[in-house]
Amino acid sequence: MAKVFGETQGLKTSQLRRLDNLYRRKLPPAQIILPEQALALARLSAELGRQIGLVASRRGEVVSVVVGGPEDLPPPDPSRLRRGRSRLAGYYLVHTRLGAGGLSSWDFTELVRRRWDLVAVLGVEPEGLPGLIQAAHLLPRAWMSWPSWPAPPAWSPGSG
Repeated sequence: MAKVFGETQGLKTSQLRRLDNLYRRKLPPAQIILPEQALALARLSAELGRQIGLVASRRGEVVSVVVGGPEDLPPPDPSRLRRGRSRLAGYYLVHTRLGAGGLSSWDFTELVRRRWDLVAVLGVEPEGLPGLIQAAHLLPRAWMSWPSWPAPPAWSPGSG
């Protein structure tokens, strides 16, 4: 059984097994997450009443599963991440948020601190269905001179 990181105390063996199964599913890098993967992740997150995060490589292999509380997610293990100010980590983070999704200041801070290739948040509706996804990524230094950037738009899983 692969290691599930974070707040796993109080979880049933069957729930831990389902979290462990998240390692077996490859995420499509071009789409971030497939609709059926979003549904499975949203249902499990709603059942647990906790946020769940997946760290995936650029090839879509899940390398870390992190479980948080209802309001927060512990920072994923940075041991695999590339170091250096001029390079991205080579991994991206997709995590759930109970209720209305959307990027938070924590997401933007983690994006910059860990130099993730991308951070995406999947909203989880109260009935366990996936809501909207919102994602952000870092821009090359040449683009950073622009005055301001609007928040990226959210979209439904499977709509593009």
